[in-house]
Amino acid sequence: MFSSLKVPENLAVGKITHQSTMHNNESYSSYATDGFIGNNRHGDMSKTQYTTNQWWRVDLQKIYNIRSMLIYSKGYPGWFTNIPG
Repeated sequence: MFSSLKVPENLAVGKITHQSTMHNNESYSSYATDGFIGNNRHGDMSKTQYTTNQWWRVDLQKIYNIRSMLIYSKGYPGWFTNIPG
């Protein structure tokens, strides 16, 4: 017997994003909400400069009651890792 798991909807995909700085000319904030979490596109990820107090935000365009979030970060050596918390 198979059980089906309900995968939570990704509310951020395709929404308007902003970030405090850009690491290079190819690290747009919108890459964080394109729905792609693989590691085949080196450089095509949202990155800020290596300084303190950096931020990134997404406008979900509606009010939601959020119970949990899953955020991925570029980690080494396995590229993408889940940020706990």
